[in-house]
Amino acid sequence: MDTPPGSRPASLTGFARRLGALAACCGVLAQLAGCLQVPFEVEVEKPALIGQQTRQAAGLAAGRSTRDDVRTALGVPWLQSDYWGFDIYRVSDSSRRLVGIGVPVLPVPFGVFAAQEEGYVLIAYDGQRRVTEIGQGRFRIHDRPPWIFERISAGRFIFGLEGMHVHTLPVLTADAAALEHYVEAVRGAGACVAVLACEGAARGGSQWADSACPDEVTVAEQRIDLRPFRTLCGPGAGNRCPSGAAPVDDATLEVMTPLVLPAGRHLLSLRSSFLLGRREIEFECAAREVRYGVVEAWEDSSAPTRGVGSLRTELVFHETLPAAWHARRLVLHRGGRWLVAEEPGSP
Repeated sequence: MDTPPGSRPASLTGFARRLGALAACCGVLAQLAGCLQVPFEVEVEKPALIGQQTRQAAGLAAGRSTRDDVRTALGVPWLQSDYWGFDIYRVSDSSRRLVGIGVPVLPVPFGVFAAQEEGYVLIAYDGQRRVTEIGQGRFRIHDRPPWIFERISAGRFIFGLEGMHVHTLPVLTADAAALEHYVEAVRGAGACVAVLACEGAARGGSQWADSACPDEVTVAEQRIDLRPFRTLCGPGAGNRCPSGAAPVDDATLEVMTPLVLPAGRHLLSLRSSFLLGRREIEFECAAREVRYGVVEAWEDSSAPTRGVGSLRTELVFHETLPAAWHARRLVLHRGGRWLVAEEPGSP
């Protein structure tokens, strides 16, 4: 029998009534349960490719395996450098989870949701191309909060993702001890090196320190981001970690970025995606000179526009590495590109 226009088939109408009755029943149970409602999710389909990569990496051993052994087991790296001494492997996969709320009497499922996942293996090497440490992590990327990223480390390197869902981008950093050797490798007879870092005050109402730091910094056609590298896997509410991942001690990493520039006068342009205005500062850099520039950034809220203040900055140079910078991380790769020379000294 044809269904009259604008009406629903009897089967669908009956299903809707039953679903409505179930929802009403669940609502009553939830009200009776009060604070005993417990959200739950159960993994019903594991990411096969990530599991395969994990098993292959498990056959490698620090202190024994060589880079050739790694390539035999895992293939061609996603990101690599002979100078810096690391390989990163990545596979993209997906998983499915049953999500719902558990209340007394029975669990109430909402549905099965797919999530994009990426599996990474970070391997650090010594000068003899022998593995010193292996780090692994799964990064689950949601289309809704909370966005959960696991930070992984190996040797002098720390790797993670920053951003939100489809806009996540990887960040790779090295410890501050790597800076001195790198500076000596890249400064030539006609070049200088400016190492920049930001010290900023938190914006009004922000839980993050240094949130006024500019993320669009350009000089001599080079563009960098001076914001701290923040991973969302850490202690505290809203920073919960994936199952099996160890929480990090500090979810915020202060960073510094070296720029190799031609000797002479330069114009530094600074802008923040979260504050109004653009600041421009001139500075000079002599041949073979190394300058350590502290960008002090803060929000001027004296005349806000729609509740948003203006960016204010100052640039202070030091002739030697500031003592506090020994705790900072050297940014190697961010925003999908190298911020240092991938292989210094190579033709």
